[in-house]
Amino acid sequence: MAPTKASAGLHLFAEWLAPISVVEGVRSAVVFSTQAETQRVAWAITRCAGEADFVFLFVDANAIVSNPLLTGREWDAVADAAVSEILDLYVPELAVQEAVARYRDSARTRQRELRKQLRRWPPSARVLLEDAVAASDRFADGYDRALRERLTQMGAYIIQYPRVPHEDVAMRAIRRGAPFDAEGNGYRDALHWHSFLELLEELEPEDPIAVLLSADKKAFGPLRHEELLREVEELGVEWEVDFVTHVTDFVVPGQFFDEEQALDYLQMTQLERAIRESLLAGGWPVDFSSTLARRANYDSAEVAKVLDMHVEELTVRMERRSRDLWLTFTANAKCRIRFETVEILDEEVGDFTVVKDVQQWTLEVEGSAYSERSEIRSVSAIRLVSAESPSDRFVP
Repeated sequence: MAPTKASAGLHLFAEWLAPISVVEGVRSAVVFSTQAETQRVAWAITRCAGEADFVFLFVDANAIVSNPLLTGREWDAVADAAVSEILDLYVPELAVQEAVARYRDSARTRQRELRKQLRRWPPSARVLLEDAVAASDRFADGYDRALRERLTQMGAYIIQYPRVPHEDVAMRAIRRGAPFDAEGNGYRDALHWHSFLELLEELEPEDPIAVLLSADKKAFGPLRHEELLREVEELGVEWEVDFVTHVTDFVVPGQFFDEEQALDYLQMTQLERAIRESLLAGGWPVDFSSTLARRANYDSAEVAKVLDMHVEELTVRMERRSRDLWLTFTANAKCRIRFETVEILDEEVGDFTVVKDVQQWTLEVEGSAYSERSEIRSVSAIRLVSAESPSDRFVP
């Protein structure tokens, strides 16, 4: 059955439930379990063996926006390493404030959309949806506290605004220096960059590695690396600096064996099944079905069927503690996508019509997954890289 606009609203509501459902666990959780104690022993052994350099991870706001409470095994691994002092985790106060503001803005937008659609639902369903909206309101109001509690639990340092003079930031913008773009946009990115540079100057451990995590390719993407790294070199510090766009691209120091691994036939079959299921679900942590809908000028889109798919594993690593496999992949999938738009004919009497279409698109995705007891059950992240419609190709 094709989704209606109301069911699309229910899908939006489902996005709220993930952070709302875990917030009480964040508030009341014992910070680390017995299993995590074993992890810390592994970190300690690794450090004593001299296999790990000093590393710090600097987190941009967009990494939090895509995962409001930084949940999942990747972030748990980062947290274990930070508390074990294998890794220093830095989050700017500005990033926290921006993430909170953006979460509340997006929550209000989703709430307005859902309220518009309430009249299309039966009375019994309306009550449940109204309760959900109220729960979303409460979570949005308490999100600032919940996020800070989560960061404390993870052993993160929340750092204050940089000491850079306003004149320096203004001159950087005027000359369009990275991370500002060609239009002079990037004020918050510039403040993050100056905070990052201050850490490089203030911290000077032996064999240091600094990683900046940001999905903003205009500010910190590959085209800006040469200019940014030249500025680091001019500081005269010993840091090795790297940039990653997603937490799944960050290798926690000491977490994995050095030997490369490979998937057997059964595991590859499991991975392909998990990717298919994720495509049908619309992607995680960001639902890319709305991107497809906007591109095709419809209200909603749904991957109805995966017709054909080619998967390529990029890296397969074995975790020291659990012996689980962690892997990254790319995939090209031919998909049948179902589109819908609800057109209101008469708002007073509630008359409307549904316009539908089914098209075949080719989706290029990338993501990550991990095994549990040698079985790959689901992907931990899958993101849309590009999509080819019957008429053209676009990159989101």
